[in-house]
Amino acid sequence: MDEKQPENQTSSGGGSPVIVLFLMFSVLGMVAAIALLIAEGDNAPDEPPGGVVNMAAPDASVMGEPAPDFQLTSITGELVSLTQFRGRPVFINLWWTGCPPCVREFPAFQQFMEEQGADGAVIIAINQGEELAPVRQFITDLGATDVVVLLDPDMQIPRSFPHRGFFPTTYLIDEQGIIRERRIGEITLDEMYTFLEAIQPPAG
Repeated sequence: MDEKQPENQTSSGGGSPVIVLFLMFSVLGMVAAIALLIAEGDNAPDEPPGGVVNMAAPDASVMGEPAPDFQLTSITGELVSLTQFRGRPVFINLWWTGCPPCVREFPAFQQFMEEQGADGAVIIAINQGEELAPVRQFITDLGATDVVVLLDPDMQIPRSFPHRGFFPTTYLIDEQGIIRERRIGEITLDEMYTFLEAIQPPAG
């Protein structure tokens, strides 16, 4: 004896078109969100292994103020202070090796140092929260050997300078040791020269 199937039963392989469309849009939305996060993560300022250092000082409060002096050890073992570069413009860059925009800056830093020579402006790249060996190898691999690279394993410099917890951050200190500019995020070679021109005394 044959059993009759209910007339309103649908096949197991089918589904409501509305549900199918909803699922499709949900998946597409998730893919778009993930892609956006990846893109922003590659371009946005990053943070070092020690985490973000919060500084509340606004930009205007430090422009024109003396830069705090410091003494840190370089990757070649020398003790370096900011005051030993008095008389030369100094770019101070806070960075770490796991920060993509930090890494992208170093070829420009090397080119800048080559162009400036022994008596021109100098770049001091202060690594945040990392040990000597990986930092030294990183600089060697990039060929950025003319850049003055210092180690700040305890991340003391961001607490002295007006830092908002983003990396990279670059400061321009003039010949008299005064903070003149600050750049949050990746800085380019053209921007460095623009900053330098802005602090040069008028010709004549």
